[in-house]
Amino acid sequence: MNINKLIVVVLLSFSFYNCKVTKGVENPKVKKAINLQKEVIDHPLFKKILLELEQEGAIDWSEGRTSSIQEDLSNYESNIHWLLEQFEKKRGYYKDVVFLWRKFNPFSKTKAATYPCKDSTKLNKWRLKRDKYSILNTLIHERVHSFCHIHPRNKQTKRENLCDAAYIAGDLSEAIISNKMGIKERRMSLPICPALIQKIDEYELVKIIK
Repeated sequence: MNINKLIVVVLLSFSFYNCKVTKGVENPKVKKAINLQKEVIDHPLFKKILLELEQEGAIDWSEGRTSSIQEDLSNYESNIHWLLEQFEKKRGYYKDVVFLWRKFNPFSKTKAATYPCKDSTKLNKWRLKRDKYSILNTLIHERVHSFCHIHPRNKQTKRENLCDAAYIAGDLSEAIISNKMGIKERRMSLPICPALIQKIDEYELVKIIK
C-alpha cells in the first residue's frame, strides 16, 4: 500500500471513529447526570426562580426563539408557564434517548446537539471532561430545545443567548444541584445571565467563582 492510500485509510478510519454514536449511560458521569434531572425539575426553586425571572422580564424570548413551538403560547399565562408545563409533563431526558458522539472537530466548543422538537440529544464526547453537575446543566439546556425552543439563526454562542430560557434553565439547574449537594463555591461556565446571578445570590444557592 502506497503512502497516499495509507493516508486515505487512516483519515476514513478516524472519521468513522469520530462519527460513531454510543449510548449516554455507557459513561458513568452522564448516567449520573441523567438521574439528577428529576431532583432539579422537582425542586421548588426551579419553578419559583424561573417564574420570578419571567415576571421581571429578564428572560429573552426575542428573535424567533419560540417560532418553532407547535402550541399556541397565548393559551398560557406566560412563556415560562408553557416551559414549566413541558418539564412537568415530559420530564427530563430518559436514559434511552441520550447519546454520545464525537464531533469531527475536536476543538469545537459544542457540548451537545439537539434537533428542535425531537425527544433525544447527543452529547459531544470531546466535551465530557467535566463533572456530572455541568453535564446536568447541558441536559436541562438541551431539553428546552427538545420542546421546540431555538436559538436565533447565526447566533449560537452562550454570549449571544445569555438570558434565553435554555441557558437560564441549564445554569439554574447547576446552581440548584450544587446547593443540594452541599457545594458552597463553584466555577461555572461563564458568562451567566446577570439577572440569574442575582437570584442565585438572593437564594444563597452557591457562590460562583469567576
